[in-house]
Amino acid sequence: ESDGDFYYQRAGDIASGDIFNSKAFLKWPLYAYLLAFLFKISANNIFLIYALQFLLGASTCVLLYFIARELFNEKIGFIAALLCAWYGLFIFYEGLLIYTSLSLFLNALLFLSVLKIRKNPGAKNLFWLGISLGICTITQGNIIIFGILAIFWILWQKSLGFIKYIYYFLSFCLGL
Repeated sequence: ESDGDFYYQRAGDIASGDIFNSKAFLKWPLYAYLLAFLFKISANNIFLIYALQFLLGASTCVLLYFIARELFNEKIGFIAALLCAWYGLFIFYEGLLIYTSLSLFLNALLFLSVLKIRKNPGAKNLFWLGISLGICTITQGNIIIFGILAIFWILWQKSLGFIKYIYYFLSFCLGL
């Protein structure tokens, strides 16, 4: 059974009412639930799912533009977006029923959020960053390593008192 078959079957089970199917959690579960939702609203229209995945891929290119622009400059951002758009494996995976396009999009969105929040790491922003990391983690679990390191990086850059560090970190953990 391929990954695509697995997700297709789990999504069919979830869409038919088996919402807490334990097999949905054998792999990254958010994708199976997204497929199930799309199955429900589109009467199992597989074209809609592929179209959404290609749209996510295109959106990831835009997010990479903003990330590279934030880190470097507009020219580097444009080059990064072009490289993303032309990268054959990204295009290939967008045409499969697997979590890759969703994961890349959400992880790029998380990374851009980290770059934006580092300038203003209030408790509310860090709470939402924790929620974003939680969503990314159920899409692809190894992103949690980046997220935990990112929160320490954000807090390390600021001159805060110990109590405020703890408050901000707990806000992030609450969101996560």
